Amino acid sequence: MSEETYAKNEIDLKFGNLSDKVDSKFELLSQKIDSGFSNQSLQMNNSLLVFKQALKDEA
Repeated sequence: MSEETYAKNEIDLKFGNLSDKVDSKFELLSQKIDSGFSNQSLQMNNSLLVFKQALKDEA
């Protein structure tokens, strides 16, 4: 088995890059969740407006 050695700065750089990737993925996930909630809210508001208009038209 061969042994590979890494300098501390190489390891720190690799962990830093990994941390950046994880942070980016969580930020993207957070944006998708926020977007989903916003879309759901808009759909609910639209449905309520349609229902309100239907009630007015009935009266």
